[in-house]
Amino acid sequence: MHNYYIFKNLQSFITKVQSNPLLSVLMASIVLSLGWYVHPIFTFIGFVPLLCLFDSKELSNKKLFFYSYIMFLVWNILVTWWVVNSTWIGAILAFVLNSLLMCIPVILTRFLINIKKFIYLLRSFKFVIFIFFWISFEYLHMQWDLTWPWLNLGNSFGHAHYLVQWYETTGALGGTCWVLLINILIYRLLIRNNFKRKVILFVAFILPMLVSLVTYFTYDNKEKSIEVVVVQPNIDPFEEKFSGTSKFIPYNVQLDRMMDLSKQKMTENTEFVFWPETSIPQGYDEDLMSTQPEIFRIKDFLAKYPNATLITGADTYKIYMKEFDKLTTSRYQEGLGWYDYFNTAVCIENKNKLQFYHKSKLVPGVECMPFPVLTKYLNVLAGDLGFIPGSLGTQPERLNFVNKSRVSVAPIICYESIFGEFVSKYVQNGAQFLAIITNDGWWGNTPGHTQHLAFSRLRAIETRRPIARAANTGISCFVDQKGDFSERTNYAQQDVRKEKIFTNKSISFYVSYGDYIGYYCVFASFISIIIAMFFKIFIK
Repeated sequence: MHNYYIFKNLQSFITKVQSNPLLSVLMASIVLSLGWYVHPIFTFIGFVPLLCLFDSKELSNKKLFFYSYIMFLVWNILVTWWVVNSTWIGAILAFVLNSLLMCIPVILTRFLINIKKFIYLLRSFKFVIFIFFWISFEYLHMQWDLTWPWLNLGNSFGHAHYLVQWYETTGALGGTCWVLLINILIYRLLIRNNFKRKVILFVAFILPMLVSLVTYFTYDNKEKSIEVVVVQPNIDPFEEKFSGTSKFIPYNVQLDRMMDLSKQKMTENTEFVFWPETSIPQGYDEDLMSTQPEIFRIKDFLAKYPNATLITGADTYKIYMKEFDKLTTSRYQEGLGWYDYFNTAVCIENKNKLQFYHKSKLVPGVECMPFPVLTKYLNVLAGDLGFIPGSLGTQPERLNFVNKSRVSVAPIICYESIFGEFVSKYVQNGAQFLAIITNDGWWGNTPGHTQHLAFSRLRAIETRRPIARAANTGISCFVDQKGDFSERTNYAQQDVRKEKIFTNKSISFYVSYGDYIGYYCVFASFISIIIAMFFKIFIK
């Protein structure tokens, strides 16, 4: 009975705001934002007002674009406003451009709906095209230089991971599909309230939840347990971490802090210790890094723990002896030659050589200039705009680190953890558990670091791999194979945590096939556009 009155109130609300498109889309923005702050269930109704506008004969395509843009712009600002703490200009560009890109599925859908003879073939299934277009947008938005998938609808379930245990089969795009489907079914029920539509909505809403809850309560973490330590040094990235800042902490003192924290939890059984992103920020030549005093100090420290492997973030660069060895991101400096600068994960053991992994999903503007062929002439202005001149180097393959016990770990650096298919490549290459090293202090004590943390739950479910998460500040913790947190730290505190985590060698369906939902939706979108154009041109 309670659910019935909720539905009746929702129906009354939609009827009232349908006559006022601006109010409608503003309310939709707020409701969608609640999906990231309160519970993802709000996303199930967030698109209903927009769907009402699709069918409004009084609303032109230009007005639909305008109201859609307002909706997406407000949604972007409400959920990701904290980006301004890192860069004002970058935040404004992200809000403006990301909202604009979100309008593409809306306009394409409206265009096809207006082709009457084409849409007649689909009849009541016409909004399936919107699902194709929206998922295609989310998938393609993860593939290019301006990637910003933070607001992908499936990501909202990081705050309710127990409802999407089936991400091990579909990935986060499956969550996007679920959200859009429920929005469409609710809209159709509001248009024509009958028993059949109620049953379809009920089954589509409840069945995925039941499947997930059964999986959640019956899943057993597997296989071998290992002891892992994560360190949170809490060094402010704006004032304390890098030389030249007002309250700079000398590098040797930063290193002392991380080693002292590590000692508090490390034992003779510790197999891995994780320090956060850019824990060693000096900028070392990778070919000479093993000869640096800091590395000798770390190896002396590890000598007391013979089973331990340390993985830390670092700033490194590589000089190319021959010009044809350079990458497209390489820079030239007189007296030095061609070189690349990297955001790096370094694997350090007492006797073995250093291993390097280079961050390869870079933050647009902050770590890379998008479309380098087109923007290379803006590099001179990049520093003044709050961006870096040029781009950091990357690498084509996902590289895992393997310790003395032959346990393989994926060294995921910060922004990379948002990309499900990208992370799955580590597992395809043999990773038995995941590590996320990050610096969430750039955003301050805002929702940014908690949202980023929540996404790690989704990666654990998709890959069925536990995660060790080491943040410079933010929240460091462990995530088990079904997405539950343990040993969480608090924001802005020096801390260290230890846990026994269960590695896994099995391969989930999602790891095997990646974002196949995205591939199929791109294909279906392309075919829909071709058929629609055929009807528009040839069928009178």
